[in-house]
Amino acid sequence: MAGRARERTPRPFGRGLLLGGRRGYSLRFTTPAAAWEDAANRVALTTFLRTFRVPRE
Repeated sequence: MAGRARERTPRPFGRGLLLGGRRGYSLRFTTPAAAWEDAANRVALTTFLRTFRVPRE
């Protein structure tokens, strides 16, 4: 049973960015803990972080 609970337990990754003047962003990426090291999830997280851009006003 403990192994199954780990499979379903989410593993979050989060970063907050405060840009000043009431602007901020919260970036969240969540995947099941058992799949955290899967190549597809690592590529997805790396791509997500590499490509995030603050929108221009």
